[in-house]
Amino acid sequence: MTQLSIAVTTRSPVRSGSHLKQIGDTWYYRRVVPPEARHLFGKSEVKFSLSTTRRVEAERLEKQHDVDFEKTLTNARESAADGWPTDAERRREKMVDSLLYEHVTGDRPVAELLQFLPETDRSIVADQIERLSDIGKTREANLESLFDDLDEMILETGQDWPFVRAGILAVVRNYLDGLRSKHDLDFCLGALATGRPPTPANSR
Repeated sequence: MTQLSIAVTTRSPVRSGSHLKQIGDTWYYRRVVPPEARHLFGKSEVKFSLSTTRRVEAERLEKQHDVDFEKTLTNARESAADGWPTDAERRREKMVDSLLYEHVTGDRPVAELLQFLPETDRSIVADQIERLSDIGKTREANLESLFDDLDEMILETGQDWPFVRAGILAVVRNYLDGLRSKHDLDFCLGALATGRPPTPANSR
């Protein structure tokens, strides 16, 4: 009697938490997309062939695809279906930055660009842009005043450059520290006249 020897191939179970699935001899990557992230993925499941029959290679590729999946998942959870951030503060900042960029680079009216935003966000963004505009006008006026002060200082003093430089730095410090007053220029010029470099405003 002839005995037949039958070779049986056994497959090791896929580890718990793995996103691999073997169909036939080929390994596939499979991940279920959470409902809140499907607007970015465009599907409820990610599944594709890894084009390999080798388990070791499949596990190596799995790690790479896990990183990509998690990155996309994080972005999806931080973004609403309209593409803007879900966090209210980040959403407003992103909208304001994008709108102002288009306004400056494309020379397009703010009112026109607001129409491209979701209706529920338009008034909040418009108010923020108006506040930024007011701040910009104030800073521009302060800079003009600073330049006037510096011109006056340079013209009126007869001291050498090291003393002029010290006076200029004192005026600038006051502006940067938000402590500027009508006495700043007089203080700097007085210090120059006596040959003493003025001390910083915040140390007086």
